[in-house]
This record gives sequence, C-alpha cells and structure tokens, in this order.
Amino acid sequence: MKWHKPPVDLILSENHIDVWRSDIDVSEEQLENYRHTLSVDELNRASLFTFPDKEKEYVVTRGLLRAALACLLNAPAHSFEFCYSKEKKPKLENATSSGLVFNVSHSHGQALVAVSSNRQLGIDIECIRKDVDFKKLARRFFSENEYKSLLDYEGNVLRAFFTTWTRKEAFVKAIGKGIAFGLAEFDVNIDPDAPAEMLATRWQREDAEKWQLATIDSIDNYVATLATDGDEFKLRTWQFHQDN
Repeated sequence: MKWHKPPVDLILSENHIDVWRSDIDVSEEQLENYRHTLSVDELNRASLFTFPDKEKEYVVTRGLLRAALACLLNAPAHSFEFCYSKEKKPKLENATSSGLVFNVSHSHGQALVAVSSNRQLGIDIECIRKDVDFKKLARRFFSENEYKSLLDYEGNVLRAFFTTWTRKEAFVKAIGKGIAFGLAEFDVNIDPDAPAEMLATRWQREDAEKWQLATIDSIDNYVATLATDGDEFKLRTWQFHQDN
C-alpha cells in the first residue's frame, strides 16, 4: 500500500474509501492553521484537555478531518458543521444527500481519517506498546476463540494482539457502539500477516458476511484496520503534507 499526495480534483465516490494519514507532531504554524478551521465547539472541547499533548492530538485530528472533507467536497475547511448521534458519533450536518460518512482514530503521534459515502465506517490505529499486559486485556475483552488463538500464535504475539484489537475496535466504531457493545460478541482473525477478516457474529450468524475488514498499512510499530459494510470498494490512501 502506497500513500500519495491527493490530487486537486479528488472527489467523493461510492466506489472508494479514502484514508488520510498524518503525524500529530506538526509545526506550530500548521497547528495554528488547524485551530483556525475548528468551530467554537471544537475549540472549547480542545481546551478541556489537561495535558497539552492530548489537546494537540485532538486539534490535529479534527483539523485533518476538516482538511480531508475540504478536499473531497471542494469547500472551505472551516465551513463544516457537525452534529452527534446518541452514541456520540459525529456526522456532518446536512450531509444526508451525499450520504457522507467518516471516522477518525489517533494513537501516540499518528492520526487516521477515513471518508466514504453510503456505508458504515470505522477505523482504528494503535501503537504497538510493550508496557501493556496484553494477555490480561485479551482475556478480558477478546472472545474465547480469539484468546486461545492468541496464546497459540507462534509469531510476534504482541503485534497479533494489537492487530486483533484494531480489527475489533474498527468494527464497533463502524456500528457506532464502542467497546461497551461487547468485544467478545464477535470473532476476527488474529494473524497480523493474514488479510483481516470477520469470522463470526453471535447475534446473527449471517451478519458476519455483511462486513469487510481491511488492514491499513502504517509506519513501523503501528497497526491499523478499517471496517465497513456494503459492496466491494477500492481503497485510496493519502499522506497529508503540510504544504497542502
């Protein structure tokens, strides 16, 4: 998977899912440019963060989202207004005609934004960290099948854990439920070197076939997954450049 600079004539397409990537560590000039595109509500939310790094992470991620929407919809980044579902999932006001959907994720210095139309969408990126008790977390959150598969995995088990986590997190974000939905209610494959796949759902067996998972190549020490429903799609991946 290659990351490209987006063309000036990029448009939203039902046949594509666009994923944008950016470092959180942008220049002060770029950070201020992002701030100027945010709404009063977003700026108020940013001010609530206790730690400056978390505030910067929020501002860059929201700024990246607005930059992506501006590119796809050919509109000023500051012009978009957001509302929120009862599950706190943001969406564009007055976007029903285009069916536009988006989802964002950030982790330890990296941010991803996914945008498409007329489908459910979730994305998750995780930094592979050694300071986590992954066996304890897997036992608590993963299904029994996934937990056993993880214990039996003969490769890089830490990478397998975080890959599995992103596959599960991306799905619950796509349905707008979050972890509270119950990560053990469905199975994904745990092998980071195999194509991401939804294996089983416990509410309706046939529901697993409605969902597609896709691995998003990221930089070293990170893993990321996209989850979506609907027909087959083509993935377009864009690297944000500060001179856009």
